[in-house]
Amino acid sequence: MERAAAEMEMERRLRDIGARFSSLPDGDELLRLLEDVLKLIVEAFRELDDVDCSSYGTRVSMLETFAEIRGCNLLLDLDCNDLIQDMFHYFFRTTSYATSFFAFLCHIFTTLSVSILLGSVKWITVIFSCVLDFEKCL
Repeated sequence: MERAAAEMEMERRLRDIGARFSSLPDGDELLRLLEDVLKLIVEAFRELDDVDCSSYGTRVSMLETFAEIRGCNLLLDLDCNDLIQDMFHYFFRTTSYATSFFAFLCHIFTTLSVSILLGSVKWITVIFSCVLDFEKCL
């Protein structure tokens, strides 16, 4: 029951964002909408460890697409630091349950690593923090 309510809430939020896009937003509003969409995508990754969920295939497909379009670069460009950190936590938690999407995770991590090396060093501590948290769970 709780899972169905969460799915319905995500659908409602996506419809809301779609309605906001249809009103031809200005530049600042467009950036806020993009951040909202990225937040929903990262939130969808939270449930990747639930392979019995009816939307599991959709979530894995979203992860694949996110990796292919280098969505993590959008997160970096928009300074969505909290979303990147959440994403790392979800991924490390998930890898202990399912390995079917490990290649997508590697692609995202590689893209982020290159961006980090070319830009901000602060992400190294975020990544290591997530790795250490994951190691504690083993």
